[in-house]
Amino acid sequence: MEGFLTDFSKADFTSSRQHMFYDYWLEIKGDRLMPSRSDFSPFRLPRVLSSIIMVDVFRDPLRFKCRLMGTECVNAAGFDPTGQWVDEIANTDKILERYQWLVDNKKPYFSSDNVEWANKNFKSFTSINCPFSTDGENVDLMIASSIYRA
Repeated sequence: MEGFLTDFSKADFTSSRQHMFYDYWLEIKGDRLMPSRSDFSPFRLPRVLSSIIMVDVFRDPLRFKCRLMGTECVNAAGFDPTGQWVDEIANTDKILERYQWLVDNKKPYFSSDNVEWANKNFKSFTSINCPFSTDGENVDLMIASSIYRA
């Protein structure tokens, strides 16, 4: 199970929580390229919070750091990468390529894959990843809703 969709529809989502998350992202984005983190209110998505992953984007050099990982994601992975650089977590090459794509293109993507980075290939996940920007031009935060299956 491997997929990376840059042109997707809600029919690709595997959970109503991904629908709610993406609808909310579109709402707070409005006519802008991307919303900012300050637009995001976790209180609007209480059912989605356990599936949320937030990743900070750093530049010069481009790196990604896990800011927050919801409890459902931590349980599926078997560890909590909060505060870790993604490139220092084993088997994250595909994830890093996808993050790079999001930063370059400044728009969401949908992916499905096995949980290789947690040495749990028997588990799969789907994820809708969306960009956020403080200045309206550059991605400085990514937020995803990830759903795991055994």
